[in-house]
Amino acid sequence: MKMNSSDICMLDAMAGLLADGFTGRDIVRWHAMKIDAVVRSALPQTHSMALFAIGGYGRCELAPFSDIDLMFVINDRSDTNSVEAVYYKLLERSLPLSHSVRTIDECIDELKRDVITRSSLLDARFLCGSPAIAKKYREIVEPEVFIKGHRDFFIARLKENQKRTMKFGKSVYMLQPNVKESDGGLRDVHEALWLSKIALHLKCIEDMSKILPLEDYKKLLKSYDFLLRLRTALHIVSARANDILSFDLQEDAARTLGLGASKYFRASERLLRFYYLKAKAIREITARVRNIAGSAYVRIRRKFTVSKINDTFSLSQNKIMINSTDALKKEPSLILDAYRMCSITGKDFTTFLRDFIKRHLYIIGKKTRSSPRAVTAFIDILKGSRVFTVLRAMHDDGVLDRFIPEFGFLRSLVVYEFYHVYTVDEHTLFTIKALETLAEDSNTLLGRTYHNFQQKHVLYLSLLFHDLGKSRGALHSAEGYKVIKPIMERFNLSKSEREEVEFLVRYHLLMSRTAFNSDIEDTEVIAAFSDSIKNERLLSALFLITYADMSAVNPDFFTSWKKNMLADLYRRMLKFMRGVKEDTYRYIDAFLEEGKHFPPATKQAITEFIGSLPERYLASGTPETVIKEFSLYLDFKKSGCAFSMEKNKDDTLSITIIGSDRPGLLSSIVGVLSARMFNIVSLRTFNSYDTGFIIDRIEIANVSSLWWDGLDDLLRDELTAAALGTKTPAIRQYPNKSAIFKPMLELDNESMAQYTIFEIMASDRVGLLYDMTRIFASNSLNILMARVNTESDLAHDVFYVLSGQHKPQCDEIMKVMAGLWQTLN
Repeated sequence: MKMNSSDICMLDAMAGLLADGFTGRDIVRWHAMKIDAVVRSALPQTHSMALFAIGGYGRCELAPFSDIDLMFVINDRSDTNSVEAVYYKLLERSLPLSHSVRTIDECIDELKRDVITRSSLLDARFLCGSPAIAKKYREIVEPEVFIKGHRDFFIARLKENQKRTMKFGKSVYMLQPNVKESDGGLRDVHEALWLSKIALHLKCIEDMSKILPLEDYKKLLKSYDFLLRLRTALHIVSARANDILSFDLQEDAARTLGLGASKYFRASERLLRFYYLKAKAIREITARVRNIAGSAYVRIRRKFTVSKINDTFSLSQNKIMINSTDALKKEPSLILDAYRMCSITGKDFTTFLRDFIKRHLYIIGKKTRSSPRAVTAFIDILKGSRVFTVLRAMHDDGVLDRFIPEFGFLRSLVVYEFYHVYTVDEHTLFTIKALETLAEDSNTLLGRTYHNFQQKHVLYLSLLFHDLGKSRGALHSAEGYKVIKPIMERFNLSKSEREEVEFLVRYHLLMSRTAFNSDIEDTEVIAAFSDSIKNERLLSALFLITYADMSAVNPDFFTSWKKNMLADLYRRMLKFMRGVKEDTYRYIDAFLEEGKHFPPATKQAITEFIGSLPERYLASGTPETVIKEFSLYLDFKKSGCAFSMEKNKDDTLSITIIGSDRPGLLSSIVGVLSARMFNIVSLRTFNSYDTGFIIDRIEIANVSSLWWDGLDDLLRDELTAAALGTKTPAIRQYPNKSAIFKPMLELDNESMAQYTIFEIMASDRVGLLYDMTRIFASNSLNILMARVNTESDLAHDVFYVLSGQHKPQCDEIMKVMAGLWQTLN
């Protein structure tokens, strides 16, 4: 969006108000009043229309580039010509208009039909035009908006709120939050306002002082003000309507708000910590407002009887209460016992008990942390059926931080890592939630493994501690292993439990790295992996921990492809540890014998076909795969190229190509797929050095989103041309995207005896994989296997390469490294 001089002056003025310490409400109201003057100047004296500000503009909540929502109310449709004249006048002022034209009857029809329209009309504010039409609107439309259909509106708004949190994240602790729409954002305040206007007849946010305790009311206003200031700063530094506090804007936004770096935190980290505090307050207080508003429609028969749970706690009105606050002060371990009661009964605390605990966190000290009673209560929580819910409450209330101070260092900790969207503490809690959901799953391999695992509290302890090392910087697995030592002493776990937790914390990344960075069909890889794992129990634990950890990175990270790869490694490890050796030759013989239709000459040809390929070929697939690829090989001998394509149940596409080996073959094939925007997740090649053919197996993940009728025929033609070398794929050059993460390029020339490993992580772009494979080809290096994955605009690729039949020489490696580094940068 190109800004004119008036836009720049407005931005400078609002930046000045931010610098001078004006409240967020003052700044957005000031902007709305400025726009009011512009709008009124464009509308002459008229009796044919009334002009209303609605939505955010109606609330006088107008950030620098927010839409200016206008509603023209007319007597009838014959008045639309006069509306056009006013509308075009306003467009000439370069205002970001969003407008509607309605008659009185249409206003009523729309608000009945659409909850979004009704919500925007709750904030309608008369600007100018016909007083008679405005009066008619107040007398006819406003009763429909504010009075009728309360219950339906309330239910519809709650559904809209659920959709919003599903779309923008169910967590306050996002690393790149949307300050308007994310959980704890401005929209939570709007939602609470709309519901309280309908149910409680409040008029503005200041009226919430009538229903909230004074402390909560003040906290809500301060938090609301902060988010309005932050949104204003975001619009200013973005020079557009942008509500996402993305990595690249955090430093600039912090500076605009006057936040600098401290001794321990960067300005961006301080800004996020402020944001989390304010967003958490908004989430909690607006939830309370929604409950108060909802009580107008849900009449609950309250039982005022008190039923005793034990000497310390009772149930009152379906909530846990404390019998004596003095007992809790004298014995702080009872605070842990309170949460254990929450786990056992499934009930929440009374507001009094929760507030009392928050005010007395200081009594949880060194003695309580080692108290057998407190530790037993905590372990019982981990053995219960509400682990995530109770630990979430303990963390929100500050108890978890006090009881395990090492975990407290993770609160709101921002660590910039590929793919991660949550703070470290939030990610940790989501790992526990992911693991606990397996209790409802008894059909999948993961579900069965979880149900069969005894002493599940070991898993939950491991997840709770797995990222403790991140508070100390890099190499967090090794550092976390050191951090948990004193916790293990305090918890007085058995020797076997302690060893298991320490192992899982220290090696929690081992399985994911093996599954997605290594060739798991190579027995050397499986053997090396098994060296670290003593028994099947630890393997199962690592399988579950890895699943939970990956599921909590971001909502879309743990794809079906990743799930299958992880399960494949788990199965292979189980077979290896149980000593099961598969004789693939024998299986092929049995398969051929059963078929009866293969002549002896064909059996001999298959044997020769297998013998011409590397040994790893037999371990790479089933006998059926070998037979299919032998059939393709026969087609290749006739036409010089053979091709097969098969859609899989997990929404991936398997492509197999057999062609004559030549430099750049794989690069040409990748180029065809890259030009079609396919996300290649796996590459595997098998060179026949004696007879000069090569088999390329490719897995593609994003098939359903790109597929259309006829694409298979087109792909067949393009890939055949690429394999035969008759046509070079046309890949235009795309610039690298800017990102907070610098590209990573690592070389491993020691861990595998046969080949050299290149690992790359960088911002993705169209044609990146093609460019990288072309660099290997131009240096005469063969890619034997690749793990290729693209998530959240990030490419993470691992290539296993050879030079001829040997590892590349030093000079070859240096040339490839230089070429790759230039491409990535």
